[in-house]
Amino acid sequence: MEAVAQSEDESLSGRLAASLEELQTAEEELLTQNTALIEMQEVLRVEQQQHRVLFESAPCPYLVTDLFGTVRMANRAALSALNTRVDLIGKPLMTFIALEARTAFRERVTALARAADAMPPVTMEIELHPRRAAPFRCTMSVARSTNPRDGSGNLLWMVHDAPEREPAAPHATADFQSHAAAANREMLAELRQVNSELKAANRETLALLHREQKLRRALERAESAKTRFFAVLSHELRTPLQAIFGYTELLSRALEESATPAVREFLRRIERSERHLLSLVNNVLDFERMTHGTPVHPDVGPIPVAEVLDALEAMLASQATEKGIELSVQYTDPGLVATGDRSMVQQVMVNLLSNALKFTPAGGHVTVDARHTEHDEIAIMVCDTGRGIPATELERIFEPFAQVSNRDARQGAGLGLAISRKIMRSLGGELSVESTPGKGAKFTVTLPAARPSALTLT
Repeated sequence: MEAVAQSEDESLSGRLAASLEELQTAEEELLTQNTALIEMQEVLRVEQQQHRVLFESAPCPYLVTDLFGTVRMANRAALSALNTRVDLIGKPLMTFIALEARTAFRERVTALARAADAMPPVTMEIELHPRRAAPFRCTMSVARSTNPRDGSGNLLWMVHDAPEREPAAPHATADFQSHAAAANREMLAELRQVNSELKAANRETLALLHREQKLRRALERAESAKTRFFAVLSHELRTPLQAIFGYTELLSRALEESATPAVREFLRRIERSERHLLSLVNNVLDFERMTHGTPVHPDVGPIPVAEVLDALEAMLASQATEKGIELSVQYTDPGLVATGDRSMVQQVMVNLLSNALKFTPAGGHVTVDARHTEHDEIAIMVCDTGRGIPATELERIFEPFAQVSNRDARQGAGLGLAISRKIMRSLGGELSVESTPGKGAKFTVTLPAARPSALTLT
């Protein structure tokens, strides 16, 4: 019967641990994705700023228009070439073309708008008419691209001024045109590369946003499931367990004289299983409350350490005797008084001492000692001669659901130490551990020592 009860306990604790671990994993993954999204947005912002600086400081006039020739971007060199200080955004490029040439220019723009996005750059000779300045002939190289933000088409214009020169030899003119064409191709290739990088970065950002939305929806579902889960724990499990515990106690009293030794043993086993299950449920609920729920409001006051330790020894002496373990409680100063919440401190000490008895083999020793430290603190040590804890797990055991890798550790949900450390830190104290594998472990609870004024009031 005890083996079946223990198996059911382990199954329940395993399901509780798995459910809470799944919730924590979802929260951590959402946090990771949010961090990645923020980092990606910052990278995009820096890249866009760099591209903007390069665009603005380019020596050649650059303009970006939509497929109808309306200006979307223009660098400083373009403003200078067109002799205007007015922002060109939203202005038709055609206003800088002679009236008699606008029809031909419009036809060229329409042809570019209908072309494929991957078309090679097109070069055209044209006369531009700046504001209040003499017209000039120039070469304009045009490429088509797609706006990564909204998918609309763009035309990228690079203006290369062709000033009048003295007649030159045919080969010199050819060399000049060759160098100009090479410069045009290089600048246009750079613009297309920048546009391609922005497009890829935008796709990655959209993918991250989509994933974040999915994770957020999953987290909302998990939070809803968690709320229902803890409601079931609180009302559907804890309440019936408390009722069973009460009825079992009444039955034990009623059969105290008439029950056979075997029946009394069965009742004791039922009570132990009930306490264990109720402890598991309460630990999970306490951990959730301390981590995400109602904040802890301890009833802080002076704690006579000797009284707590004496009560602790009386409570667990029979358990130590059953396992054949020598339990000793000692303190050099019976007048030690700490500051904290007495019920919370007692809960932590019961958990530490129960663990020490659980992990100490028969014939071992468990010692509880208390003393006043040089830092005006009260230190309570629980030492055992059990298997000890590997150095790699000394801090991990205080994490939720963490358990030392041995068979005995599988008797709980792995929340006791996590809750105990949270309790001690909420009281302004600490819970630490020292251990040597094969030589046992020492858990130390430290609390502020009570001030004389507090002792006087009591």
